[in-house]
Amino acid sequence: MARRDSSSPIENASWRETLLIIFVVFQTLAGPLLFMLGTIGLLAWFFLAMFSNVWLALIPVAIGGGVIYWFVRKDQQAALKLEDERDGITGPRAPGAPRRPGL
Repeated sequence: MARRDSSSPIENASWRETLLIIFVVFQTLAGPLLFMLGTIGLLAWFFLAMFSNVWLALIPVAIGGGVIYWFVRKDQQAALKLEDERDGITGPRAPGAPRRPGL
C-alpha cells in the first residue's frame, strides 16, 4: 500500500491563507461597495428631506452634483493625459490649449 505524502499544498492550506484571500477580495471591492452605499444613502436622504422640508433636499442634490462634477473632471484630465502621451507632449498644458504647438 502506497503511503500518501501529507505535505501536499491542498491539505496544508491554513486559515491564514483563507483569511488573506477574503481580505484581498474585500479590499478590492471596498471602493465600488462604498460608492453604492453612498448612492443609496444620498437617495434615502433626498426622499426623507423631501418629506420633511423641501429645502433640505438641496443638500444631497448638491453633494450628488459635486460627485458627478468630480468624475467628469477626472475623466477630462485622463483624456487630456492620453492625448498628450499620444502626441508626445511631456509637460502640463491648460485644458483649452491646442494639442500641438501651431494647431
